[in-house]
Amino acid sequence: MMPTEAQPPDPADDGQLRARTVRGMGWNLVGVWLQAVLQIGVLVLLARLVTPEEFGVVAAALIVVSLTSLVAAAGLGPALVQLKGLTEMHVRVAFTTFLLLGAGLWLLVTWQAGSIADLFGMPDLQPVIPVMGSVLLLRNLTVGDWLLQRRLDFRTLAVLELQSYAVGFGLVSVTLALMGAGLASIVAGHVVQAVVRTTLLFIRAPHPARPALRWRELRDLLEFGGGHVLGLVIGRTAVQGDNLIVGRWLGPVALGLYGRAYQLMVLPSELIGQVANRVLFPSMASVHRDRPRLGRIFLASSAGLAIITVPTAVFSIIVAPELVHVVLGADWLDLVPAFRVMAIGIVLRTGFKVSDALLQATGHVYKRAARLAVYAATTVGGAFVGQRWGITGVAAFVLGALAIHAVMMTQLALQLTELRWGAFLRAHVPAVLTGAATVLVVGPLTVGLRTAAALPPLVVLGAGAVGLAATGLLTFRTAPSIPAMHAVAALVEDVLDVSGGSAASALRRVAGGRYTPRDQAPDQTPRHDNPPTPSAEEPEHELVDTDRNGQQPLRPSGVTPAP
Repeated sequence: MMPTEAQPPDPADDGQLRARTVRGMGWNLVGVWLQAVLQIGVLVLLARLVTPEEFGVVAAALIVVSLTSLVAAAGLGPALVQLKGLTEMHVRVAFTTFLLLGAGLWLLVTWQAGSIADLFGMPDLQPVIPVMGSVLLLRNLTVGDWLLQRRLDFRTLAVLELQSYAVGFGLVSVTLALMGAGLASIVAGHVVQAVVRTTLLFIRAPHPARPALRWRELRDLLEFGGGHVLGLVIGRTAVQGDNLIVGRWLGPVALGLYGRAYQLMVLPSELIGQVANRVLFPSMASVHRDRPRLGRIFLASSAGLAIITVPTAVFSIIVAPELVHVVLGADWLDLVPAFRVMAIGIVLRTGFKVSDALLQATGHVYKRAARLAVYAATTVGGAFVGQRWGITGVAAFVLGALAIHAVMMTQLALQLTELRWGAFLRAHVPAVLTGAATVLVVGPLTVGLRTAAALPPLVVLGAGAVGLAATGLLTFRTAPSIPAMHAVAALVEDVLDVSGGSAASALRRVAGGRYTPRDQAPDQTPRHDNPPTPSAEEPEHELVDTDRNGQQPLRPSGVTPAP
């Protein structure tokens, strides 16, 4: 039964949720950064074995796959994460819908491959689309990835994502490229990655696979998923709109250059943002009716990610020529100006992922979709205007559209959590200080290495390994003694608290003696958190799913309720 009077949230629950979120964020960071290292290695090899024109053809095929994959998911995946009262029938209905949509869309893009190639003005695209389109079906053969997110089992998800990429691109794609396969090597990498990923999900996250279609369960899923997929379609249009303009008006070579610049920029921004969105969505969904707690998660997450992304953006801008030379080669240096412009957006692209997770967790998917519509329109319109100045002009106008979108998303998130811009900006002071420290350390170091005529790898390694490490160490060690950096200190303590064994000892030596273990009972409030404010609404603490009649449903193997 629903309680008649709201109870204040238990501080122990607040600490447990924070700890689980930090652990989830940690495993995701480990997974995505290992994958990022692998991606950079693969990109270094493929950029020297595959031409920009061939990269451009694959990028055009990925636009088609990316946009149609949103319809293939139908928004049901996030609904599986968020839905209270998830039953076996919900899982079966979602799986069946995934399967039908994936197969149908594969047949559709195969049928229209010629028309799509004509739209892009790329004849070589036609035979690629049916093969790349098979990824739509392969990824829709399981819903295990969404069930892992629901259980906050990000360790398993991170491992299998890394394994599938290693086999698909690290083994198959690179081997074929060394054999001179060119375009086919990249296409094969995408297909093999999808096959391996789906196979591993079948093994690690089994779920009922007997087909079923029932309107009641489908309606439950679509009540959330409908608005979500609308936002995804519009949002993906915004993300892919600039690629569409570049490919159609500037040609495959320009699209290949623009796509590689985007991929180089997106490695830190999108991967960190992906971690944030994937972990924060279920965490925020578990407390979505408790605005004070939700606001604390929002501010801490936004500020914590900014501390990582601001130095990353500054470093990317300073060492852009050497970074492009090392990763892609001397033949790709024409994309350096566009990459520098894109790098400014690393912070924005990552930051609005937190707002995005909050809007999804609170069910405001249609308000989110409305703002994404503005983002899509300004991106496509800006790219069309900017293409007159080449790919750098496109990047500049797209950056402006991104800034507008970030402001709109943050404004809505602050409104939903009853926070003000002043609190949001104060929470980001540590990121500004860290960025300034990065300029002071990495800037002179890079200039000195260039003056000494150091090779590009030495510039990247020296400025990155030494400069960023020195900046990070300075930030963490001084945080407890600077009032504006207390949020950083709290974040470091959270990481230390959830670490164990030799890892915890090593981290404490690096962080410094000012960080000590929290010797407190489970019901005490953490040191740096504000005391929880009683919520006027019912807190979400129950761990048992119930159906709409209040009965506990039959729960299949592998399906657990959201925390």
